[in-house]
Amino acid sequence: MVPKEGDTLTFKFKGNAGEVLTASIKITADMFGTDGKVSTLTANIADKLANASFDDVAGTGIDESKLKVSDLFTINANKKGKDGAANDGGFQVISKNAGLSEIRPKFQSGPLSLSQPRRPVRHSAQLRGKSPS
Repeated sequence: MVPKEGDTLTFKFKGNAGEVLTASIKITADMFGTDGKVSTLTANIADKLANASFDDVAGTGIDESKLKVSDLFTINANKKGKDGAANDGGFQVISKNAGLSEIRPKFQSGPLSLSQPRRPVRHSAQLRGKSPS
């Protein structure tokens, strides 16, 4: 899936207490760059996601909206898998805290969504489709 200008992508993470943490970003025209490459869009999505704040979760005792995604996770653009191999359109997501549940990105119809795996430490996701023209 290649997002379009104006699309909102919602990313879901699970914390170590099982709480769902979400962060959303809106795709803007400048995120496509001038080269028309999926890798450029992916890098801009990763940067915007890293700087996005989580939505607050009621009843947890803390204000998750004061945390940025980059406080808890490293998002590497155009990489995949445990070894971080180059992959245009891929995301490698690494937890910064061993106490946090790791995530496995999965693309679904509609918003981009990340869900929890069982054990691995590093995972990747892939933007699929044609480069925007």
